Amino acid sequence: PTAIFNLSNNRECTTTSSINLEPGNSISAEPGTFYEFTTNRTEPEAITFFSDINNPTDSTKWKDFVLNINNLIVQDSINGDTVDIFYRYAEGNEFSILCENTITERMVVYAQPFAPQTPESNNTYCVTDLTNIPTATISNQLTGFDRDGNPVEARVIWRDLLGTEVSNDSFFKPTPNQLTGASTIFKLSQVLFNGCESEVSDVTFINFVGVAYNLINNCYDDSGTLTIGFPLGNQPQISQLDWEIQDLQGNTLQTFLGTDTAQIFNFNVGSNFEPGAYNLVLNLQTFLGCNATFSRRIAVLESISVTETNVYNEDFETNGGGWVAESVSGISAWEYGMPSGNLINTSLEGQNVWMTGLNPGYAAGTETNLYSACFDISQLERPMIKIGTFYNTTGDDGAVIQHTNGTNLATATWEILGELGAGDNWYNAQNIVANPGDQPSVQFGWSADTDTAWQESKHVLDDVNPAMGNVILRVQFVSGDANRPNKDGLAIDNVFVGNRTRTVLLENFSSTMQATNTADENASIDTLANTTTALAVIEYHPDMDGDDPLSNSPDADARALYYGITTTPRVAIDGKAEADLRYTEWGKKEYSIRALNSSPLNIITTVVQNGDAIDISSDITVLE
Repeated sequence: PTAIFNLSNNRECTTTSSINLEPGNSISAEPGTFYEFTTNRTEPEAITFFSDINNPTDSTKWKDFVLNINNLIVQDSINGDTVDIFYRYAEGNEFSILCENTITERMVVYAQPFAPQTPESNNTYCVTDLTNIPTATISNQLTGFDRDGNPVEARVIWRDLLGTEVSNDSFFKPTPNQLTGASTIFKLSQVLFNGCESEVSDVTFINFVGVAYNLINNCYDDSGTLTIGFPLGNQPQISQLDWEIQDLQGNTLQTFLGTDTAQIFNFNVGSNFEPGAYNLVLNLQTFLGCNATFSRRIAVLESISVTETNVYNEDFETNGGGWVAESVSGISAWEYGMPSGNLINTSLEGQNVWMTGLNPGYAAGTETNLYSACFDISQLERPMIKIGTFYNTTGDDGAVIQHTNGTNLATATWEILGELGAGDNWYNAQNIVANPGDQPSVQFGWSADTDTAWQESKHVLDDVNPAMGNVILRVQFVSGDANRPNKDGLAIDNVFVGNRTRTVLLENFSSTMQATNTADENASIDTLANTTTALAVIEYHPDMDGDDPLSNSPDADARALYYGITTTPRVAIDGKAEADLRYTEWGKKEYSIRALNSSPLNIITTVVQNGDAIDISSDITVLE
């Protein structure tokens, strides 16, 4: 008989579980025959397969002939090992062979390449900066020589979890877009020329960039507790962490152990802990052995209750007063100490100030904040701020004061305190290119070099929602990219927060005979009067625009004549009038300035009815 058998593939890897041995002869075609497969291998045992000679019509029996490749012992991945497969086609049976024919097919079986590794423990890389992502490198790439002495090198394949090849180099540096989530796994393997591929190794990049933490409440009271928020939404799987509070020189002041599951940490720092600027250091270790250290500057602000009798006065002579500087742009600007600028070289009083650089030439390209304490001014009826300012900048740079009712600086919403033309010595310029306070238009603030001496800047705090119980102020200074070697920037000194003491007198000259603008002007005055206790309003109805049925007396006309007022509606504020302007055109600004001036007198008036008479007496105390 003629033996018919061919291997479909004479190269296999030990990763192949098995191959079917398919004889070319048909049992049904030649009854009384049988097939036999054997190999020259002895492991795991001599492999012999027989056909079923008792059922010569079953032509499917050859499908049971299977050679288990993965049972063969092969050490060489590059040159492999030969396996001879003997196929015997015989007539008769295995006990009595009448006639037979044997053919041999040779195949080469290659050992599976070893799994690739990288130098890092657990094939794990730590990413703390997306601009400096580490490069993974295979440390055991398979190399050697084939039977003809030619060099052989395995091809390296890096794949993402979707199976897409992302690199064929022996090294791989993922892009920021390829790092998704807290950890990203890439599959690493190596493939030889014969198509044999190694087992896949996981290479993990632990992404710490999403690690976020901060003070939940920057306002510190005497409870001795700091609360840290540490959201876990995009954090690596953490096995251990600890916290350190350091001074700005890097000296560890206190250490606290945390857990990997907490999102809120309450640290008992003690009643002697001082508000100010600190470094909050976080040391992390993941289950895969990735370690990382982070440091974030935090502002711990003093909580101060301001009342009628407990006003806030800070002259910055003993220390920085608990005010905390922060750099948004990464360039520090605010400094505390004795000024020695070209122009700003004295303080308003004493010796020390806060200044955007104590020496000449403030920093370029900076956005920097100076935070006040957390003020509770809910007990003040007429709150105000007075602050010494001295500015010396280019017209492109400038500063504003902002306020918030929030206690978390990381999430607070900030609004600019005041506007151009409001307050006393409050903002002097507009169209500032650097745009302090990120204003949508006008872009006003303190700017330019027109200021040659210290001045007291004053503004009401009525619009900062004092009833909320917490107000934080910050001075924001912003400069452009060009250096300013001859300018000194901005300095502040002597901050006062308390009640306004002056009651402003507003004399309103109105007439029912003058319809133009009268109703609107009176409404504006009523609005002001209803929102402050610092205003006393006297209303006159002179007859200059026609006989007014509400005319008080000839005194109304005399009073208007005294101020040079010839028509209504007009006002006089604290004895000053603008005869050609209505209240809304000048009076609101004038009131805001007058109300900020300290009252020179304290007048207490007593009214007592005595029969048909009324006795009025006043006690006058000189305050200045």
